[in-house]
Amino acid sequence: MYFCHVLSENRIEKLKTIGFPFESDFRGKKIINEDEVIEKSKKPQRNTWEQNYLRLLDYKIKYGNCNVPKTFEEKSLSYFVTRQRHNFKTQNLTEEQIKKLELLGFEWEVTRQPNTISWELRFNSLNDFFKKHGHSHYKKTDGDETLYHWVLLQRMDFKKGKLNEEKITRLNTLKFIWDAKSLAFSGRPDEERWSLMYEKLKQFKSENGHCLVPQLYSEDKSFGRWVNDQRNNKKKGRLSEEREKLLQELDFIWDTKKYEWNQKLKLLSEFHNEFGHFEVKQSDKGFGGLYYWLFKIRKEGTTPERRKKLEDIGYEFIEYKPENWFEMFSKFAKHKETTGGFEFEEESEIKKWYQHQRF
Repeated sequence: MYFCHVLSENRIEKLKTIGFPFESDFRGKKIINEDEVIEKSKKPQRNTWEQNYLRLLDYKIKYGNCNVPKTFEEKSLSYFVTRQRHNFKTQNLTEEQIKKLELLGFEWEVTRQPNTISWELRFNSLNDFFKKHGHSHYKKTDGDETLYHWVLLQRMDFKKGKLNEEKITRLNTLKFIWDAKSLAFSGRPDEERWSLMYEKLKQFKSENGHCLVPQLYSEDKSFGRWVNDQRNNKKKGRLSEEREKLLQELDFIWDTKKYEWNQKLKLLSEFHNEFGHFEVKQSDKGFGGLYYWLFKIRKEGTTPERRKKLEDIGYEFIEYKPENWFEMFSKFAKHKETTGGFEFEEESEIKKWYQHQRF
């Protein structure tokens, strides 16, 4: 009643004579007068406003405008900008504050299209990348997947004619690559990296005698991936003639599976020349992997082209129909019973069958 001005002056005076605590509630806590609240709200919070103004000035210097998006990392600055527009509309800004904001080119009314602010942020991120690396060909492996997809979207919008001239001009200042496929033929913008990797491959060839760098090369995984990328780029028609020629000079292996198969064939031929037969054992030293390679061919077969290559070095494919197996087994058992062992005449049918079973 006291604060609501309902209590008469006479009664107030009487209560004061007995020490009535008008400034406290029934719990003894001080009551804040409504007039005090209004008075406090009128007091300008100069320090807070000035601090936010200086932060806005920094934003203006860095991004070229005062349109701080809601997604900005310093959300309080975004709220400050929103409040200034609201206070301007409701005439709650001082002339001094209005003048200061207009000095920064502050926009009282924002009529931007949706996602424009987001576009600005992504552009600024790509600009930072460009300053650091000298190109704007942002890849998924560069870390920021959101920025990578944004770059793809710019190319897509450009092809569809949805990108305005202003954005095209700004992206061109970053040497933006509109057609990523053209990189394989122009050699840009990865020319420097490609050259470094090529020199590394030359060194590898010098030390190892070949260019078969494992894809998961323990010493440098990025090097292993780069070598594999050259094969994929050639397969897809994305490798320039110049680069292909340089790699050919190092006897670069384009089809590793074909190369490895031919190496095994060469090793089998050497085995035959040394021992006079093709019955490779697991324990044969110096012919590692040959036993399992041959076992797989006998079990699963191979292509007509590869079969001919094996026959050309004297290898004979032995094929037995299921119904003939028991017939051969019977002959084999009789031979063992007669001779007491596993000695056979050279090139005999039973010997070939016996050796075939061992695989």
